Amino acid sequence: MKKNSTKKFTLIEMLAVIAIASVLIAVFTPAFNRMMFGSKVDQAASNFKLGLGMAQSKAVASRKYVAMIIPCFASEITDARLKQYALGGYRLAFVRKNGSSFEFIEWVSDSSWRNPDDGARLVRIDEPSVNSDGNYEWTELLKGKGNSGNLSDNDLLPAVDKANITKSTKLFKIEYDSTVKDPDMDALTQDNHTAIVFSPHYGIVNTIKPLSFYFTETKMDTQGNIEYLNRDNTLQFALNAVTGRAVFVDQQ
Repeated sequence: MKKNSTKKFTLIEMLAVIAIASVLIAVFTPAFNRMMFGSKVDQAASNFKLGLGMAQSKAVASRKYVAMIIPCFASEITDARLKQYALGGYRLAFVRKNGSSFEFIEWVSDSSWRNPDDGARLVRIDEPSVNSDGNYEWTELLKGKGNSGNLSDNDLLPAVDKANITKSTKLFKIEYDSTVKDPDMDALTQDNHTAIVFSPHYGIVNTIKPLSFYFTETKMDTQGNIEYLNRDNTLQFALNAVTGRAVFVDQQ
């Protein structure tokens, strides 16, 4: 009677298999990460672009000014629940014009906070300049700020940092009367947000130039600090200030 024989792997064979598997993991993990983070950058930019479209639609339909409120500095948001919405998260609010500024009225009823995908954030908002040929020149992403490593909040959003946020005629701090007693606006504080305001007559207020938005790979730690991961994986779209239409820009 024949006995079934089971071949056993030798220690050398097992070590060889482990070595091959380790090499394959080392080779394919970066490509997998690029694929995953690339899709997150796409998703974050697409969600933000969708929010801009929703803000314009709501402004036109309601015949009111609608602001897309964007939290800026996670480290200064007093409510831990809202820290995740810094740099790319947003919520829509009805606002009213008060001279050259805008005041918070209330949140749009069917609008909740939208969170940027983990792994991608809004890293810059720019207004382009016009060159001598009459063409727009888009400002280089994080120009003069370095190519890698950890960057501060001010480095990541130089166009809407605290020094410039009140000077900009395109982006606004929404004035907030504390008697309204809104907990989310309290948590953001008066200075720690910016907003893009849509007119009920189409487009955004106070400019006819397009705005440029950049999204790239980042990660946020538990304290709300941002680490800039990969400058090469950046997605840009432009918002037409007159029509309110946003289109992706080919950066190649």
